Formats: sequence, structure tokens, C-alpha cells
Amino acid sequence: MGQSLAVTVLLKALALSLAPVCPKALRHVEAVSGYKYKYILLALALVQYKYSWGICTLEMHGATALQLRLAHAHAHATTIDTSSSFLSLNTSYIQSLGFFSGFKLATFFWQNTSRVEAPKSAPIDIMAHPSPQPELKPSFCFSTVQLRDFLRISRSSIDDSITQNLNALLTPASGGFDPSSTSFRTPRPSNSRRMPQTSCQNFKNQVLFPSWQMRSDVLNYCASVATSPDPDDPESVLRQVESEKDRERIVDERLDPYSSRFYPRETRTERLAELVRQERGVENIVRARSWGLVGERCGEDYRRWDEALNDWRKGREGKE
Repeated sequence: MGQSLAVTVLLKALALSLAPVCPKALRHVEAVSGYKYKYILLALALVQYKYSWGICTLEMHGATALQLRLAHAHAHATTIDTSSSFLSLNTSYIQSLGFFSGFKLATFFWQNTSRVEAPKSAPIDIMAHPSPQPELKPSFCFSTVQLRDFLRISRSSIDDSITQNLNALLTPASGGFDPSSTSFRTPRPSNSRRMPQTSCQNFKNQVLFPSWQMRSDVLNYCASVATSPDPDDPESVLRQVESEKDRERIVDERLDPYSSRFYPRETRTERLAELVRQERGVENIVRARSWGLVGERCGEDYRRWDEALNDWRKGREGKE
């Protein structure tokens, strides 16, 4: 009784999982839930509606990589009826169909599927792409919101997700999942996650270094804006008024020891220079972390990140 209930619950859970792609699966499970060959009837029902659903596929990626696939080769089973005639269904007839020959519930769930061998190095089109360079003009730099947003988005898409970007370059395993591999612990080799040198070099030359260079160009441009005269500063008149008021103030330190202190309003070029200084410090930290992770996955590089970036710049200038 307990085993029958467990099978029924399993079938209902499986049908609910298949409901988005196989809407009629749940109805057939309810119709045959009292029969002896419940799981077989469910599978036949799924095959029966293969042409209206397409190939029903359930993939739950996890420790067991549950896979249920109804292949096109078994289309001859689509004429089977799931009505009351199944009451007389016996095992010999099931095996005569060829679809369930040697059928076992475990092998039905954990069935190895053939995989297409992936290329040795990941194609370039799956790599992350650097953020587009903004239009460089003084108003972009003085708008600290736009400047900070550009730096934040660029770092989050490349450096903050550096591990995910590197994982995307790894080719998938060529073999299927082996359920027996979970029965014992196997130490992972230290170089099991090493990436091919071709993929690493392509990622650095086409994604990582261009993103760093773009952020450096933006910060360098804004630094030059911060050190240039700013005749269009909208706060210049306000600062002049404050300076005039300061000169008219009466300073008497006996009555107010702080009366001699005057804190003039910062110019926007001074605020921009401070922001650029802070962001350059952040860049050094972010790039050092990213370069360390790249070294772990691609092999240690004797160069520091700034030396590697300079070598990339020289190589690009030589090609131009």
C-alpha cells in the first residue's frame, strides 16, 4: 500500500512538473492512478500526445540530473489507447512494444543521453561584452550620477561577475551524468577547472582589457576636465556672494571663537577631482581582484594587472 501511494505521488509530482509543456499529462495520471502499471501508462500517454506537444522534455539540473525524454524513434506507440482497455495490459505486451524492453524506473529517470561534442575553445559570441563608451563631454563628468552609473554598470558586467564570465567559457562535459558518482567522494584535481589558453587569451584581449581601458579613458578625461578652467560653473556667482559676505563679517573671537572660520563652497571641478581620485582607488582594488581570479583559472601570470594592460596597449598600438 505504501509503495503504491508513493508511486502515485511520484506520478502526480512528475505530471505537475510536465504541465507547462505537456498540459494533458496531469489528466492522464488522474485517469490511470488506480492501475497497476501507473508509471508505464503515464509514459505511454506522453508518447501518445507527442505530435501535439512536441517532444516532452523534463530536465531538473541538480544532484541527480533528472531527465525524461520521449524520443521520436518511439512514435509507433502513439496509437495506444489509455482507456479501460489498459486493465488487461500485461507485461509481455508492454515488452512487445519495444519501448519498455528491460524497463526499470531508475533507468527511466537517470538515463544517459548522447551529447554533441563541444568545440575545444568557447566561441567568442558567448563572452560578455564591454559596456559602450559614453559620449565624453564636460557635462557627463560634472553629472556625477551619470559618471558613477557608467562605472558601476561596467564593473558589474565584467569584474563583479568575473567568475561567471570565466565559467561561461568552459566547454560542457562530453559524457552524461553517472548516478553512481554520488555514492562516494572523489577529490577534485587542482587543475580541474583550468580553462584553455585560447579562451583565456581571447577573454583578456577582447573583453577584460578593453573594459579596463574604457574606464581609464573616461576617468582620464574627467580628470582633465577637473583641472581645466570652468567659466560655465553655475555656482560661481553664489561663491562670489558668499565671499563678499565673509569679508563683511565682524570677527570677534572673544564672543565667538569660531567666528574667524570660513568654509568656502567647493567648486564643481574640485568635487569632480575628488570623485576621480576615489574611483581610481576603487579601480585598483577591482582590477587586482579580477586579475587574481583570472590567474587562478587561466594559469599564473608573472605580470601585474597594470603591466599586462600596458603590454596589451602596446600590442594594439603596434597593429594600428
